[in-house]
Amino acid sequence: MVYGTLKKGFRNHHLAAPYCLFIETAQFWGRLYDLPAHNCPAVEFCKPGLRGTPDYNRDARNFESILKTEDFQGMDKKLFMKAPEGDWDLLEGELIFLKEGKHVLPVLDKLESCFVENTLCYDRVTIPVLTKDNKVTPAWAYQIQTLPSQAIRSIRPSWQAAH
Repeated sequence: MVYGTLKKGFRNHHLAAPYCLFIETAQFWGRLYDLPAHNCPAVEFCKPGLRGTPDYNRDARNFESILKTEDFQGMDKKLFMKAPEGDWDLLEGELIFLKEGKHVLPVLDKLESCFVENTLCYDRVTIPVLTKDNKVTPAWAYQIQTLPSQAIRSIRPSWQAAH
């Protein structure tokens, strides 16, 4: 699930494009922020799940097991759309279906500065998303580790780059 510079038409989409099978719009619960100093967004997810690791084969196995959990078995649009407690927004992004995920995830993790100490780092986590055909499924997404002080909460459901 991407919500910023990896979306189609944005500056980093070329990194994922060779691995894309298809892309569709999807929704998720979170808080979207604009980071003007970096010209990119950040998100805090309502219910982040499994945290990614540098062991992509293990992550693939763990991801498959998530599909069998009660969090995703039987969840439908009605249950997903019920607003969670707290100050959360229903946001929009792109669900990218990848081929050879274990080859592209290291590239995307590097872009998002996963597993390193940096000033702007993200964690790869699983989140529930609602697809355009009203199915709830898990997806990998990048959540900011520490929100910078200059972050501005967005009032839009989807991020647009500054021009």
